[in-house]
Amino acid sequence: MRMNRRNVLVGLGTIVAGGGAALGTGAFSSVEADRTVNVSVEGDSSAFLQLDPSSSGYANNTEGTLQIDLDANGPSTGNGLNANATTTIDPLFTAGNEGDGGIDLHITADGTASNITVNEGTAIENTVTDGTNDLGTIEFIFMDSGDNTIVSNDGTNNVNIAQGATEDITLKINVPDINPSNIDASTFLDTITIVANDDGT
Repeated sequence: MRMNRRNVLVGLGTIVAGGGAALGTGAFSSVEADRTVNVSVEGDSSAFLQLDPSSSGYANNTEGTLQIDLDANGPSTGNGLNANATTTIDPLFTAGNEGDGGIDLHITADGTASNITVNEGTAIENTVTDGTNDLGTIEFIFMDSGDNTIVSNDGTNNVNIAQGATEDITLKINVPDINPSNIDASTFLDTITIVANDDGT
């Protein structure tokens, strides 16, 4: 018996990922989880697809849902990511496969937002504005434990996770040289989608 497709959302700044809603059976063909993300820029567990926080502190499990904070709600005393810098969180969270076969996992984003672009095998690009003009593009690069990029529109670039195995997911964020005080916060990426497809094994 195959399960229906499931959705999971991930948000930036606060990325919210489901630690797992029970799906009813160990067999599934696809899981999609959308998670919210909260992002700021400053000057200088029981499901078939498990999404668990790492020791980085930028992800936590709140009422069974993984939440990722890249803003003032994060573990540091700062208020956000550095401008004109690359920030790496390794690992950001851990994905676990508790289904009955192997899965291929990739991360994408809502392609309907005009300022969000998913570049296959490269990065989720987030163009931020001051409400009128483009200020620059922030790159969100999700990688597996082998530093392979798993950003994908169609699953071409993914990481395979065997039944019962886990995979650490790293996030690298490239922020251009922009004045943080000019950014319209509503233009930050706020949702990513974690997709796990049955690999047929």
